[in-house]
Amino acid sequence: MRAEGVEAVVLRKFEMGEADLGVELFTYRWGRIHALAKGGRKSHRRFMNKLEPFKYIRGLFRGRRRGLMLLEGADIIRPFLHLTEDLKKTIYAFYAVELVRVMTPMWDPHPQVLELLLRFFDFLEEGEAGEDHLRVLELRMLTLLGYRPRLDKCVRCGGELVGGGWFSLSLGGVVCKKCKEGDDLIMLSEETLKVLSHLLKGKGRTPFLPKVKEEARRFLPAFIRYHTDRDLHTLRVMDELGV
Repeated sequence: MRAEGVEAVVLRKFEMGEADLGVELFTYRWGRIHALAKGGRKSHRRFMNKLEPFKYIRGLFRGRRRGLMLLEGADIIRPFLHLTEDLKKTIYAFYAVELVRVMTPMWDPHPQVLELLLRFFDFLEEGEAGEDHLRVLELRMLTLLGYRPRLDKCVRCGGELVGGGWFSLSLGGVVCKKCKEGDDLIMLSEETLKVLSHLLKGKGRTPFLPKVKEEARRFLPAFIRYHTDRDLHTLRVMDELGV
């Protein structure tokens, strides 16, 4: 079976046996996969510093699709070294990786999500990121994966959302006061709906006021958890470290 060269972002690595490494990667061609780097813990020539999280590599793969691929070698395309030089940037990068891991199935390619991840890494390296940038990342990832929240009108009656509304996790959108029912509702102010709707329409980023930041942080991760049935552990680390 001929080896194939495929570009990928390293999501995580883990030990397998005494000498091998397991690697979870997000590839352009296949989506999220697991691969085995035989001798990866000892082979300095083939894998030294190439399989660390966040690295963007071109890997040489061999094996059957939808199984454990064999990673025979790797070359670094983008090292993203600065992501590990600052604690906040490192945690934000790990959060982006966690979103990919919990939101994308194995062997399901999403090249636009990979491009979004790379752009986010670029942004972290070049500038000062804030919590609002995480919310933008969540919104864009939800949209690309088919879970775009509906925030402009009531999803039950189609009416205007005067004074804010309640986001229904099960309906994937906001309901007005008249249609408010259910136990999975999260209240969102008119200002929060305006800012997030603005982002969804691709009109650029509006600065998040404290109330918008608080409400968006409560609602977007909850919406992701609803669809994935997975906790976002990096958020807890952020809370513990105050970043």
